[in-house]
Amino acid sequence: MEGETLDPGVQLEGRETLSVSDEEMALCCCEYFDECGARRHLLQTFCDCAELDEFVNRSLNEGIDSRAFWNTASAVDRRIRLPTWNGAKHVGFAFVFAAVTTGVLYILLSICVTFSLALFCILPILMHRISRMILRAFPRTRFFYFLGYWCVATLILSALSTTSERFYNAKCISLIAFCVALQWLLMKIQKSSSVDSDVVSNETNCRICNLMIINRDHHCVWLNCCIGASNDHYFLCFMALASEALIVAAVCDMDLITIGMSGAVLYRTSLTVFILSAVLATLSMRFLKKSRSQPSL
Repeated sequence: MEGETLDPGVQLEGRETLSVSDEEMALCCCEYFDECGARRHLLQTFCDCAELDEFVNRSLNEGIDSRAFWNTASAVDRRIRLPTWNGAKHVGFAFVFAAVTTGVLYILLSICVTFSLALFCILPILMHRISRMILRAFPRTRFFYFLGYWCVATLILSALSTTSERFYNAKCISLIAFCVALQWLLMKIQKSSSVDSDVVSNETNCRICNLMIINRDHHCVWLNCCIGASNDHYFLCFMALASEALIVAAVCDMDLITIGMSGAVLYRTSLTVFILSAVLATLSMRFLKKSRSQPSL
C-alpha cells in the first residue's frame, strides 16, 4: 500500500544521514539538512515544496491522485521539526497527533467525575484497538512515545497551575528531581538497548528496531526501544520511580480535593490513576512472564 511509505515518526529520519564535514554540522537551533543535503531553516518550512505544488496542480487538473497525496504528506512530515541545541530535530506527524490526542483527553477527563470513571473503564480497550491499528500500519511510529511526553507535560503544568502556596516550592523541587531522574533512566534504557552481535536469531532480532537484542523481552512503544538483558535493570528502575512519582502526585492533591474538584485537578487525578494502573499492569505481566519462563526445580 502506498500509504505505508509515510511513517509518522521514524522511517523518514534515515534519509537525513549525510556525509558532511564538521564545519557544516555547526547548525543553529532552527537549522537542519534536508533530504538533498542542503542547509534549511525552520522559517523555510512552507517554502519551495515541489511535492505540494505538484499535488495542487494535479488535483485542480486531473483530480486527487493518491501517489501525489502520499508524496506530499511525506514531504510535509519531513519538515515538522523542533528546534534543539544540535539543530532542528525531526518529529513528524506523530508529534502533532500526540498533542491533539492529549488535548482531547484533557477535555474529556475534565467534564465530570462520572464521565471520567466511564472513560477510565473504556479507555484501555480503545487504546488497545487503536494501538494495534497504528502499529500494523506504521510499525516504527513514535506516536506513543510523544503521547507519553505530552501527558507528562500536561500533568506537570496542571500541577503547577493548581497547587496551593504551601505546596508550590516543594512540588517544584520534587517535579524537577523526578523529571531529571526519569530522563536519565530513559536515556540509559535507549542507549543500552542495542548490542553488537553476529548471530542472527528470531529470538534476539527485533523487526521494529531492526537491531539485535540479547534476551529480548519486548519492544516498548512508550519508550521507543526494546527491553532486553542490557537495559532490563534500568527499565525496572524507571517503572518503579515513575510509580513513586505518580503516587506522590496523587497524595499531594488531597488538599485540592477537599477544596473542590476543578477540571484541571480532575484531569490530573484521572490521568495519574490511569498511567499508574498501566505501569503496575505492565510490571505484573512482566514478572508473571518471567516466572513462567523459569524452569521448575
